[in-house]
Amino acid sequence: MRKVLRVLLIAGWTAGVATSTQPAQLAGQSYSILDWRVLGFTAALSIVSGIVFGVGPALCMARTGAGGLGRTATSNVRAGRTRKALIAVQIASSIILFTGSLALGRGFIALMRTDNGFDIGSVATMNVSLAGTGRQNAAGIYYAEVFRRVREVPGVIAVSATQFLPLGTIGFMGGGFNLDATGTPVFALQVPIAPNYFLTMGGVVLAGRDFSDQDLEHADSIAIVNDLFARNFGEPSSAVGRYVTAARRPPRKIIGVVRAMRYDPASDADRISAECVAAAR
Repeated sequence: MRKVLRVLLIAGWTAGVATSTQPAQLAGQSYSILDWRVLGFTAALSIVSGIVFGVGPALCMARTGAGGLGRTATSNVRAGRTRKALIAVQIASSIILFTGSLALGRGFIALMRTDNGFDIGSVATMNVSLAGTGRQNAAGIYYAEVFRRVREVPGVIAVSATQFLPLGTIGFMGGGFNLDATGTPVFALQVPIAPNYFLTMGGVVLAGRDFSDQDLEHADSIAIVNDLFARNFGEPSSAVGRYVTAARRPPRKIIGVVRAMRYDPASDADRISAECVAAAR
């Protein structure tokens, strides 16, 4: 019983650690390792394993001892070989499980250390949809009021909004972009954001500046790009002041270059998709 309680305590602690380190777009979810269905399945599996690997061999040994006088030397040798084979299987299984546990632990630690280009240690997120509400046609006024109230909360450093959070995989807009309508277009994601987005997400502005509230008046004519996108056209910092261009889209003047954020969870950590970022209206 004590072992079971220790396991439950460790599971609860592990769930707390996993919940505190989960990506931003999972902030509305929680790990339920201590769910009664999980505990019931684990208990049933433990009982069955105890019967199969505990009671079964004990009954076999009892029968062997009771009928040992009438058995031949050949049967004793066969029983000894069977026991040795079972011991070898048990040792091999233990080594495999131990090695797998080490590999899983190392993978989890490596995942914790992955630099995704943003910091969620003190970031809280929530999804808001105005579809079907009376504020649908006045979204700008609504969000401005929400931002004002959130800024008044003690301890809040910055507040912003975006249509797609990093590590999200649905609804992305993208296309071929280049600079000043020259060079080979590069496929990039287009992510609408609100002012102070990179400050809020812990992003790094490498050159130029972040969006400000004053930029909302002409948001359709400016953009911020990341360093991976800008590097396709030369030194990233030199992209400031140039224009992001694309077919059938108005040019946008680049006011800043930021360190790339990882938007695709399926991509390698060192192959973050380049994106063209525009201010939200």
